[in-house]
Amino acid sequence: MFIYKRAIVKDQPMPLVLPWKVASGEKMGGRMEIQKEDEAILVQFVASWFVNELSKRIIAWMTTYLNTNEIYTISTTVAVDFTAVVDMMLAFVDDEGGLIDVKIATERENSLHSLFPRNGTPEILVQTDEIRRLVAQSNACEIKVLIFTGLMNVNPVLATIQLRRYSEDQTSIEITGFSKEGWMIRRHAGKKVVRSLAQKIEVQLRV
Repeated sequence: MFIYKRAIVKDQPMPLVLPWKVASGEKMGGRMEIQKEDEAILVQFVASWFVNELSKRIIAWMTTYLNTNEIYTISTTVAVDFTAVVDMMLAFVDDEGGLIDVKIATERENSLHSLFPRNGTPEILVQTDEIRRLVAQSNACEIKVLIFTGLMNVNPVLATIQLRRYSEDQTSIEITGFSKEGWMIRRHAGKKVVRSLAQKIEVQLRV
């Protein structure tokens, strides 16, 4: 059973205050430029709206091959403790969407590893106190959250939030929005979700 939450994404977002750097602005990426796992997550949840198995397969194929991939990434560094930023982002996940994955890296590790072993099928996960503790104690983390937008919440966006501890009071934040866009009508849902999350961060930091 999936719990769908609709993100409040404005068509005309207010300007951002922090010096966010746009790494990839409304980039229409090819299928080779994205992680297959990320695409599979979006495709599965789009198809989950349909009951009939044949309909699910058709919609999954159409979403994969007929829609375009939009990738939008911004990043910044804030003078805030890493643990405080982690708590803030996990709270956003609870309010805005469904948790898909959490990866962490400690000081001894160079690469991120998932706290949720995969069985091949993406699903909405549940946060626990142990998960929050492990993330807060890490040196870097990656949080994937599925946010549903658009009419009847049928346009999912996969937001990937990467946090890295620079020092006791310096934390880097990178937010990537990945969405499937139509060839004729492009709603730029990924960009809207990313900027909405950035605005919420600025509100919490009172900048």
